[in-house]
Amino acid sequence: MERDTPRRMAVLNAELKYTTHMAATVQVLMSTYNGTDYLREQIESILAQDHPHVHLLVRDDGSSDGTVSVLREYEDAHEDVRVVAGENLGVVQSFFRLLELADNVDYYAFSDQDDVWKPSKLSRAVAMLEEERRFDEEPLLYFSRLEFVDEDLNRLGGSPEVKVIGFQNALVQNQCVGCTSVFNAPARRLVVQNLPEEALMHDWWVYAVVSALGRVIHDPVPTICYRQHSSNVVGDTASRLGRFLRRLRRFLTRNWKDDIFRPSDQARRLARTFGDRLDDDERELVKHMIQSKKSLLHRLSYAFTADVRRNEFIDTVLFRLMVLINRY
Repeated sequence: MERDTPRRMAVLNAELKYTTHMAATVQVLMSTYNGTDYLREQIESILAQDHPHVHLLVRDDGSSDGTVSVLREYEDAHEDVRVVAGENLGVVQSFFRLLELADNVDYYAFSDQDDVWKPSKLSRAVAMLEEERRFDEEPLLYFSRLEFVDEDLNRLGGSPEVKVIGFQNALVQNQCVGCTSVFNAPARRLVVQNLPEEALMHDWWVYAVVSALGRVIHDPVPTICYRQHSSNVVGDTASRLGRFLRRLRRFLTRNWKDDIFRPSDQARRLARTFGDRLDDDERELVKHMIQSKKSLLHRLSYAFTADVRRNEFIDTVLFRLMVLINRY
């Protein structure tokens, strides 16, 4: 009998971890709306993942084009594809509905309808989540960088390197782009049991909740081709100038009441929903943000504290500007 030397035990443990990673089941949650232009490429990239246990759950959000027909083709051809055709709820509530409809599996991944995933996206995410897990019921959220591409998948560049993550950042910025995110069953249960009536974006809410009550893991390697085109609901760009102009235009929009960027409202919802579960530091961060809305003096105090920290310097400056003019 071969002796269980330290080296052999290390090899066996590595093989066991690899087997565990490969055995985990992932359910991809995709919301669609009038997405026939790029939908097939996205679905094909999901079905081509090198992770062996992948299921796709699609909720169509009231499309008026041929999107549902395309989805039914894939549902008929693949037993791991399930399609739900629903009424138009909007992107946020459609993804929240998907979270409620999801099966009981090990991991979940949000998906847009117009990107292309790299073959190892899910296996890489699951491996990192398995490695990082400290106990079975720990809520964990993974996200990665993006590779920007044009409509024809020509590379445009990469998303900025992430310098800061966590609850402090989640109050003022969504670093966790939904189409890159993968999260475990405890994280999904935590979110589903406490779904808000409104949220800035589904991925931002998940990032804020899990960063407060679990852990967030960032992968610096881009795992998807993030297609930029005229129909993006929420897009981005590899250009620093382009990102600045996009954010400035969004921050200064006159119809700011209906804009997606109102993090102080989200802070109030977090306080109402999870206030008694936050630790002292997190509770103080939320309290400071909410109280800053009381007056110009409060906003001045808040704007120039360390509480306000976004990933890039220019974004921090813009956010502080928005605090001062009370558009946050």
